[in-house]
Amino acid sequence: MNVKILLLSAILAPALRAAEYRDVSCPEAPFPMPAIKEWLPPSAVFSVADFGADGSLAADTRAFALAVDAAAKAGGGRVLVPAGEWLSGPIRLKSDVELHLSEGAVVKFTDDPRAYEPAVETSWEGVELKNYSPLVYAFGCTNVAVTGKGVFAPEMKTWKRWFSRPRPHMAFTAELYRWCSEGVPVEQRDALALKGSNARPHLLQFNRCANIVLDGFKIRESPFWTIHLYHSENAVVRNLDVRAHGHNNDGIDIEMTRNVLVEKCRFDQGDDAVVLKAGRNRDGWRLARPTENVVVRDCTVVDGHVLLGIGSEMSGGVRNVFMHDCHAVGDVINIFYIKTNRRRGGFIENIWMKDCSAANAERSVVAAETDILYQWRNLPTYEERVTRIRNINVENVACRGSADRLLLLKGDSANPIDGVTLKNVTLGRARKKPVLCVNAVNVTVDSKPVAPSRENLVFTVGRDGDLKSALEAAAARPDKTKRFIVFFPDGEYDVSAALGDANGKSVWDSPNVSFVGQSMEKTVLFNRSVQEGIGITATLCVRADDILFQDLTVLNRSGFGLDVPPGGAGRHVAVEQQGDRFIYRNVRLLAGQDTYYTKVNRGAGRTYWRGGEIHGTVDFICGDGDIFFDRVKLVMRRKGGYLTAAATSVKWGYVFSGCTVDASDPAFDGTFMLGRSWRSAKTVFIDTRFLSKPSAEAWGRDMNSTPQVYGECGSVDADGKPLDMSGRKTFFSGGKDGSSSTRNTAWSAADAAPYTLDAVLSGDDEWRPDVLSGPLPAPVLKKKGSVYSWKPVRGARDYAVFASGVYVTHVSDCRFDAKGFKKEKIEVRAANSLGGLGDRLHP
Repeated sequence: MNVKILLLSAILAPALRAAEYRDVSCPEAPFPMPAIKEWLPPSAVFSVADFGADGSLAADTRAFALAVDAAAKAGGGRVLVPAGEWLSGPIRLKSDVELHLSEGAVVKFTDDPRAYEPAVETSWEGVELKNYSPLVYAFGCTNVAVTGKGVFAPEMKTWKRWFSRPRPHMAFTAELYRWCSEGVPVEQRDALALKGSNARPHLLQFNRCANIVLDGFKIRESPFWTIHLYHSENAVVRNLDVRAHGHNNDGIDIEMTRNVLVEKCRFDQGDDAVVLKAGRNRDGWRLARPTENVVVRDCTVVDGHVLLGIGSEMSGGVRNVFMHDCHAVGDVINIFYIKTNRRRGGFIENIWMKDCSAANAERSVVAAETDILYQWRNLPTYEERVTRIRNINVENVACRGSADRLLLLKGDSANPIDGVTLKNVTLGRARKKPVLCVNAVNVTVDSKPVAPSRENLVFTVGRDGDLKSALEAAAARPDKTKRFIVFFPDGEYDVSAALGDANGKSVWDSPNVSFVGQSMEKTVLFNRSVQEGIGITATLCVRADDILFQDLTVLNRSGFGLDVPPGGAGRHVAVEQQGDRFIYRNVRLLAGQDTYYTKVNRGAGRTYWRGGEIHGTVDFICGDGDIFFDRVKLVMRRKGGYLTAAATSVKWGYVFSGCTVDASDPAFDGTFMLGRSWRSAKTVFIDTRFLSKPSAEAWGRDMNSTPQVYGECGSVDADGKPLDMSGRKTFFSGGKDGSSSTRNTAWSAADAAPYTLDAVLSGDDEWRPDVLSGPLPAPVLKKKGSVYSWKPVRGARDYAVFASGVYVTHVSDCRFDAKGFKKEKIEVRAANSLGGLGDRLHP
């Protein structure tokens, strides 16, 4: 047929009819499911063979485009792909066009990326951008279909090389994350402009379309996501046979799309089978279009990670979803899996699964996790928004073989998962504890309430074991990046009895641990060292990074209470620390000489103190490291003693900011020193309030070398009046190395200005200990019967419950049944991410 004549006749031909539809209903949906408008294509046929298709790339690509144009201009029709093999570049559909693959037709898309240029408006894992055209692409179309018994079988050589996601591609994904987070306009997000982006195209994408029909065809492999319904509505997907085992080869991704039926399909995937998404982070919030009203029924999964997945790109929200009578004939990772994180926001609600099954599951039958970030975990968080997850219903679902768990819920403490119901959900064999629920409320299994699990790594000394058992549990945990909390209710604890050697020294060497007490005054950890010595006596010697001490006292009874004369033996340490990123909040250290002994670890040793007290007699804050003391009380317990003896190898040394200095006896006033140089000291006092004053010269004799930095600025007396610092020592000599030096020790505000908390402690990792350890507000309690409840406190990992000041338990959800505590006053304190307890507030 003459192509020019055909095109002319198509242009002149009037539309044969107005668009016709039939309503497809899903009466079984447990929510008001609107009827879906299924488009019925016109009968006019436009064969690609008539437009010059001959199995070559150039001819077939052109023929598909001409046939689609002709059908669209004729008012709609079927673009027919006859039996045989056809090689094409991208096929772009238009409104009122059906692409029909005849039985025996195989469309083999080229794997030359240049064929899919110029870039078109599309998306990559929930973020909009300009990228290679999807292999079959419809944008802004109304009434569009792909049907028939033929096959899409793209050539895969190039795409398979790109599956490995080399370093330039990972750099592209980081840049894409920045584009999204900073609101870069979509038209400026050009993936092709970034060398090596390797952003593989979708196989089929319908972007901002309405009235979509996908019926009957087969898919054999895909560069990226296989079928993607994006920002669209009214879609019927049925009778498909999908097999794609490459990287990111989901079966069907339904994203920001409403009113969808997926039925009688077969999925054999390298990733998830049926996935519901709604945009990532700021793009999802910007578009604000939820995925909703989706029914998936009578489908089979041959292979795949999940039968039904939601997330993690779901920032626009997902609701009203029902999967039923779907079965995985092989193994999956999870049968039903919800995943999100604190960057996503949005909501997941009103989800049902019924009458489904799988052979085995690697992890869980039903799972929801709220800290899934994959390779983006190390990228900066621009904004935190917690996902609301509620009303999840699973009924008559079976895992015939084994799985780790029947149910795994790991919610966010700032907004716990609310309302999960399992009825007749069965598991042949659980390899772990069958049910684990953290930060989840209103959870039932076969009508029985599920208590929250204690897999929040809180070890209560005196209840779960002694300190030795806590150390063993911390050391045995497989993931040392997760914070381990050692909690001490009010009381006295003999540390040396659990961990101590023959001299009473106790060593702790497990990282990322918090030692949290109930109160500084009444929670006391103590030992009584035998022989004196700075390296052999510590009540607690901690050799690890990322440690928190809060609301407790550490006491060395051999040092506290002794008035050791100058030159006499009496070094008994309360805390010896060696590591980086230590935090002390409301901590009191009690000993004599060398109370607090600090060291560095691998050249770094940063510590933050906020509040609390340090008591001692001689050199009772001594050692190395960058340490910022924020509003700490220092108490001198002898005449003529020394507060500090720094031995500094790092940048800033000891910085005391807004601290208070006192003495245990008025007779000590004017006799003690701010410090002496152990080795090249750096010690600075800024805005100090002296209830008891140091000697006029303030700085003592050198021990081993002259100081590098001694400074004092803004010192006042008990009445707030400036101290006279005219007599402060400026010349230093007598060190063991024979050195001498002159130092300005009475500083101006300009001298002190560089010594900020951020400057001293932030480092290359931008550590913010003041923010990390900040106390959370107290929950406001409500009581109904014997049950106390409260709204989640933002940032809380869990809550500690007390009855008339006596510790009862930690809970992960926001309720506590006080049955048995009729006369006691219930108090709840929120624990932050490090486990430190926040403010108190009684109901």
